[in-house]
Amino acid sequence: MDAKARGRILSIPGMRSLCDILVNAGNKRYVKALGSSRDLILSEMTSHRNSDRCFIVGSGPSLTATDLDSIASEDSFAANHIFNIFSKTLWRPTYYVLQDRYTKLDRSLSSIECRYLFIGSYFLRKNDFSLPDNAYPFFDKRDIGKREYLSFSESLEKFISVNYTVTYSMLQIAVALGYSEIYLLGMDHSYAVETNEKGAVVKRN
Repeated sequence: MDAKARGRILSIPGMRSLCDILVNAGNKRYVKALGSSRDLILSEMTSHRNSDRCFIVGSGPSLTATDLDSIASEDSFAANHIFNIFSKTLWRPTYYVLQDRYTKLDRSLSSIECRYLFIGSYFLRKNDFSLPDNAYPFFDKRDIGKREYLSFSESLEKFISVNYTVTYSMLQIAVALGYSEIYLLGMDHSYAVETNEKGAVVKRN
């Protein structure tokens, strides 16, 4: 279904709330079916923090390999196609986060260079990927309705509130892991390159 058709359907009164309820139910069931194997990896991640400080890395055009080299020894989060810059820097994210089901990966999850992965249940439900041993699947919960209120979760075991950008999810995960000093890097607020509903890069004025 293209974006216009989806927009028309969601404009029907009450339809967005109904869709959110159905998606949330499916995501929660998926995570519950994975059992208690998630607990061990979460405990390991929490105990291996280097400090209370971390960096959340975006993929805006202002981001440079030099920026990343300067935080190579720091705990950091990154997402989506950040691995496209790996050939230019020795930096690798401590945590890699993937939640958007439209993200197109031409590699296995186990081939992504990072210490730990956080994978959203919606992405896993909609894509056929094997879950690596260093991955933590989380229940990505949508806020119901028009999203005038954005919930912020501090518990990975319960859910991560998914709202518009993976950056919001990374902030919640960082807080849930115990980081109290959080810096944003490469978070450009406005630029021409965007991603469409199929995961393809497009340019807009």
